[in-house]
Amino acid sequence: MPPLASSSASVLDEHTRDFYRRGLSLLDNNKLPYLVGGAYAFARYTGIERHTKDFDIFMHPRDVERALAVLQASGCSTEMTFPHWLAKATCGEDVVDIIFSSGNGVALVDDEWFRHGVA
Repeated sequence: MPPLASSSASVLDEHTRDFYRRGLSLLDNNKLPYLVGGAYAFARYTGIERHTKDFDIFMHPRDVERALAVLQASGCSTEMTFPHWLAKATCGEDVVDIIFSSGNGVALVDDEWFRHGVA
């Protein structure tokens, strides 16, 4: 049976790992709550690691502008990619996606998400 992910997909570049850690630390230090999603949440719950082109976090819409300002002040380029659901912070090739709703606007991230989030 072939592996679920290639060996190159299972090793995260040190520069990228540092970028993700720095970004999350900045959000923590500025008391901006977030939930980890995407491939990294999947790895936490399944043990199957597959590093992708970005790090997905879910955030309440009221905190997105402040998060973008904090990340931009640290040297990242930021953009409100889709104003109804997605923002991005980019440093070189590394990207953090800040998701605050579903693409169709039906599932807005709200306080309930955080009440049910796992630490």
